Amino acid sequence: MQETMQNMQPTKLKSLKLEQWRQFENIELEFSDRVTIITGKNGSGKTSIGSVLAKTFSLEWPLKFVSSPELNQDGGVIYKTSANSSVEEISNSRSYIGELAYIGGFTRRITTDIKVDGEYSILIEHASPIHGLYVPAHRPQFRYMKIGTTRLGLQLPEGIYANYQNSYRAEYIPTNTPKVPSNSIIKETLLSWAIFGYGNKVMRPNVQLSELYEGFEAVLRHLLPEHLRFEKLEIRSPEVVLKTEFGEFSLDAVSGGIGSTIELGWQIFINRFFDKVSVVVIDEPENHLHPEMQQQLLPKLLQAFPEIQFVIATHSPLIVTSIEGARIYVLDFGFNGRVRSKLVDSSNAGTVNETLRDILGLPFTMPIWAAAKIQAIVDRRSTEGFSEEIFESLRNELVEVGLEEYAPTAISDLLEEFHKSRSSGDK
Repeated sequence: MQETMQNMQPTKLKSLKLEQWRQFENIELEFSDRVTIITGKNGSGKTSIGSVLAKTFSLEWPLKFVSSPELNQDGGVIYKTSANSSVEEISNSRSYIGELAYIGGFTRRITTDIKVDGEYSILIEHASPIHGLYVPAHRPQFRYMKIGTTRLGLQLPEGIYANYQNSYRAEYIPTNTPKVPSNSIIKETLLSWAIFGYGNKVMRPNVQLSELYEGFEAVLRHLLPEHLRFEKLEIRSPEVVLKTEFGEFSLDAVSGGIGSTIELGWQIFINRFFDKVSVVVIDEPENHLHPEMQQQLLPKLLQAFPEIQFVIATHSPLIVTSIEGARIYVLDFGFNGRVRSKLVDSSNAGTVNETLRDILGLPFTMPIWAAAKIQAIVDRRSTEGFSEEIFESLRNELVEVGLEEYAPTAISDLLEEFHKSRSSGDK
């Protein structure tokens, strides 16, 4: 039975447990089959969790963890993995830091070396690679590069995927090889698909390539913002143009936000087709995106790729609250400075204000200077009691300083302060 289980190929993630490692005290995540959102303050470990998950993917993310230098009794430097000394030891050389479970019954221990150098890796023991993709927080910038006619060869499926993998690794692994902009690889591939996919009078069409071309076009219709009114891609060799209801523009000329969306869609589309990816982990998908695009991104991704399991690490309340029924975890610092995971009732994360206050620890969705002015007004008026005249006077004062739109927030805070003062007075 055990051998049968080992020969089976896992497809999706079930749960992750990490304990007494790095900043983590106890992390327990149960992944949704569709989308799990992990949020928290800077330094809470969102990227570390994504990197742990990426270790089990077939297209492995090459990131290593940085160890903690300490001085020994002789004054020399030793390096530790930040694993707590109370962690269960698997052997004389490795420590247990957690476990990863897959849908289908697989559970694999996660261990790390006890003695390390400045950088180190973790090991998911006896893991069978899962078909997954890790998209790091850094987004490649689109830069123009002319595609020479000698490079427009037939892009067979195997070659396309190999080129993509090489570009993916070159973007994040230090190398002396000149980096080719990711949009140039996208452009070159689309040109090849169009030329050889549809054929001409002397060249037979390649149906698979034309289907790939139209498949990516369909992904763009799902992902690109509605205000663009994207219609189709058009080839003007050696360039690729995006045609919209209101005009057209070169693929190389798109804005940072549009380029980030196209690049993300391309990565998932290519990996889904060639590597049968079933899990995608994205770190900070909000990067470069306008607030409206942040709010729409996850719904659009779920629509474009309905069979994929997404794990999202984000700071953005607009992303946290964008999917009804999403499984949301907050990584929270305890009194001892260590991080624990907390499952949030997604029905209570319906508004941006609530998310900022309850999950990300921010009191308002307004500028700090505006929050300070409102707090000063509330503090001054909290002893005045309540009447229609008091509320009208409060609103007028907010109008004078340009904060009328925050009147409901100020009134709510005033009520809260009044009840607090009444409660303390009763005692």
